[in-house]
Amino acid sequence: MSDPTARRDQLVDRLHDQGRIERESTRKALLDVPRHEFVPAAQQDDAYADRPLPIGEDQTISAPHMIAMMTDLLELDAGDRVLEIGTGCGYHAAVTVAAVGAVDDERKGGDAGAVYSVEFHEPLAEAARERLDRLGYDIAVRAGDGHEGWPEGA
Repeated sequence: MSDPTARRDQLVDRLHDQGRIERESTRKALLDVPRHEFVPAAQQDDAYADRPLPIGEDQTISAPHMIAMMTDLLELDAGDRVLEIGTGCGYHAAVTVAAVGAVDDERKGGDAGAVYSVEFHEPLAEAARERLDRLGYDIAVRAGDGHEGWPEGA
């Protein structure tokens, strides 16, 4: 794969130019989160293509423009607590935690938010938890039925 940081920057610039990113916090979060770390090795060359990619268990990582639009529509602010249903590979959770300030609290003025994510498929939940931990994202992930929510979290 060519330089992933340059490819990520180009993707985010293109999405912004297309009007698919409206909030600065969303733009910064997308720039901060390395999508290539969330896709299988066989998909690495396509990590910064604007399309969904398979991640296993008949699931996909959403296209970057969808992640941008969902994140914008949430109107997240530093300090927010968020419950995500459907962790998948953990990419959207990582983007969300970057937007609410649980990553690099000094940049966000010390206003640390929190993200809780529920994934139905145990193998995806376990892989996402391990990946997020390895990458330094403070996100609580558990396997279960999202209909039950996470009352003690968010």
